[in-house]
Amino acid sequence: MTKTIPRQDLVVVGGGVVGLAHAYHALRRGLSVTVVDYAARAVGSSVQNFGHACITAQSGTALHYARRGRPHWLRLAREAGFWAKESGTHCVLRGPLELAVAHEFCAASEPGEAQLLSRDELLARVPVAGTDVTGGMFLPNDLQVDPRDAVPAIARWLEARGVRFLWRTSAITVEPGLVRTSRGSVRADDIVVAVNHEVDRFFPELADRYGLRRCALHMLRVAPQRPLSLPTPVFTGWSLARYSRFAALPSTAELARSLAEAHPVAARHDLHLMAAPQPDGSILLGDTHRAAASIEPFQSEEGFDLLLQHGRELFGAAELDVLERWQGVYCSGSAGDFLVEEPLPGVHVATVATGIGMTTGLGLAEVVVDRIFGSRSDPLPSAHADETQDSRRRAQKAEAAEQAREERKESKDAAQAAARNPEPVALVVFDMAGTTVQDDGLVVASFLAADEAVGLSASAEERAAMIDYAKATMGQSKIVVFRHLARGDEAKAQAANAVFERSYQEMVLGGRISPIPGAEAAFQWLREHDVKIALTTGFARTTQHAILDALGWREVADVVLCPGEGIRGRPYPDMPLTALLRAEAASVGSMVVVGDSVSDIASGLAAGAGESIGVLSGAHDRARLESAGATSVLSSVAELPAHLASRVGTR
Repeated sequence: MTKTIPRQDLVVVGGGVVGLAHAYHALRRGLSVTVVDYAARAVGSSVQNFGHACITAQSGTALHYARRGRPHWLRLAREAGFWAKESGTHCVLRGPLELAVAHEFCAASEPGEAQLLSRDELLARVPVAGTDVTGGMFLPNDLQVDPRDAVPAIARWLEARGVRFLWRTSAITVEPGLVRTSRGSVRADDIVVAVNHEVDRFFPELADRYGLRRCALHMLRVAPQRPLSLPTPVFTGWSLARYSRFAALPSTAELARSLAEAHPVAARHDLHLMAAPQPDGSILLGDTHRAAASIEPFQSEEGFDLLLQHGRELFGAAELDVLERWQGVYCSGSAGDFLVEEPLPGVHVATVATGIGMTTGLGLAEVVVDRIFGSRSDPLPSAHADETQDSRRRAQKAEAAEQAREERKESKDAAQAAARNPEPVALVVFDMAGTTVQDDGLVVASFLAADEAVGLSASAEERAAMIDYAKATMGQSKIVVFRHLARGDEAKAQAANAVFERSYQEMVLGGRISPIPGAEAAFQWLREHDVKIALTTGFARTTQHAILDALGWREVADVVLCPGEGIRGRPYPDMPLTALLRAEAASVGSMVVVGDSVSDIASGLAAGAGESIGVLSGAHDRARLESAGATSVLSSVAELPAHLASRVGTR
């Protein structure tokens, strides 16, 4: 059984990208959220796909959701620290019919959405075989992420900001105001069921009405024996025949017939040939489609052979080494791309009934959350909306929701009033680099040294992306950051981390660090007022000690901590809570956490600190620190004594 969870504003059943999107938008509104998922992490459709937000190829409601979700992908990439690229998409055109569809699309599209390319322009940009290529098209607004990295990163980011996750917990029944799970019951004002193709587990009649089935895919991750510098995901003529926005163009139907006649085996497998480059140089290649109520776990090699054959032809590659193969599964419906219903009062089902959950999920969720909680007046576009049905019940539900919101506001006002009379400060937990230590770019310089030594990036663009990620994750454990940059290659991550730490230590010993102006005065003021001090960092212990020795700070702090030996780095709460225990402070309310990065703020909030204060002397600006939940933002630690003056005693 779970320990008792207070009644939530929202419970989300389903920890995939659509479920996490609902939790994200609810969190943005200051709501309490719990996510329930049967697995230990996201393992379904959300991590089995290309990670390609193919925005431009959508139409109608899907295009609305895709465009609406795009800025949230970019914001989450910055905040949660995962790789995302405003890559766009190139489409390789072969033959006159594909060229005709592209011309028709560009003529009908909005300015800036699509660009026709000549054959030479396409081949200069994209390393594909030139056989039969007649031209190309570029769709600049599409995005790319690595779903295996992005989805877990979003979950961690949400958890660090107070969203509760019940992993390895099966939702057994969903009722108005109540989710019964394998670990006990969770109550909520509203519930969102975002379980992809498993809607039939909870609402079989609803699944039948929408014709929901499971669609199985052949998918490959391959490595060309001759390295290819693929700049963007690549569409082919099969893409033009598949996506909805091309469907109504005059030449599309003829193109689809032509492809099926020329490639009957591919047509039988419902091939959609596309490729998506990965940061490590490998390529995701797919996919085939087979829909059924239940999917057999066994896949024929014919589908994989088909992908390899067409992939070799696309890239002119004699061999593509298969690194991974898998069966992807997503929800497929016969009654539209989206199922958005309220089958019971306060129970909302939201499912993307085609393979565009990554593309549309964040936009769909924003509209659904708006509709439930009424924080914006934005109508919910739906292929199956019936605005006339049950209007009286909806009005009653809206009235009840408004009353619930007023009650929540009163509770929050009471909490804020209590915060104006906080506990006396007993402990201040400081970050080091950027907060109390001025390093003048040494962190970035050390990342560059590590990249130079072990080859984390393969191009200037990748190096720039690496530095952006390093800046976005300032404050976090450096070995964790390098594991991300090395894409799971532990030996490379450890080697890079060793070079980073050695480079930083050498610059420290060379006298290239100094205290942030006012930091030492702040330490002295805290000592005079019997407030204990902890110094924490994402560096290794040897580097931390080198900094303390260089600055003469060995006696400054009561507690000195870094990740390791059972202590996780930021954004986890381990370092502030360990400092609290070692300093023997009375309660978390008597602890103040101070840092220059969103990770510092997240760590303080997760630890329940009385205050989590941002400072503008380091990694992140006021907007990012406030967005992360900083209770206050100061110019630097020099302002801390004045800020805390009313919360300390005198010796």
